[in-house]
Amino acid sequence: MAPEGQLVFTVGYLFDAPVDRVFAAWTDPAAVPAWWGPAYLTTTVETMEVRPGGQWSIEQRDPRGGIHRFRGVYHTVAPPHLLVSTFEYGGAPDHVALDTHRFEAVGHQTRYIGHTAFQALANRDAMLATNCEPGVRETMERMAALLRRSS
Repeated sequence: MAPEGQLVFTVGYLFDAPVDRVFAAWTDPAAVPAWWGPAYLTTTVETMEVRPGGQWSIEQRDPRGGIHRFRGVYHTVAPPHLLVSTFEYGGAPDHVALDTHRFEAVGHQTRYIGHTAFQALANRDAMLATNCEPGVRETMERMAALLRRSS
């Protein structure tokens, strides 16, 4: 996910769905709570203006009442292949990262490649220290399940 000493971590996944369906599920505020983050969290999309300059914000609640907030601004929206936005976790508001999401058609499937670029290694390491890797894996699996149900 994150090679030692690099400011970027990468996530890849092959979805068994066409690229337009994957991009649509990724950018549909009604679909996002079904796949974004681990299942034990309740996800609410507060804002999702999928256009250059548009904002997004998501709130997640854990079973004990803890709240996690995320937000960003869309920079590039090129359906169904590219989405670029900032990513900011409410618990670390000075650690803004840049997310690049690529969706590539591979026959009837979609190869997703996501890159998160951090401003400093300390920021990247702080994100990795949250044990985000299992949550990212579960996020991809939940998206795959949503796409199977909606086919």
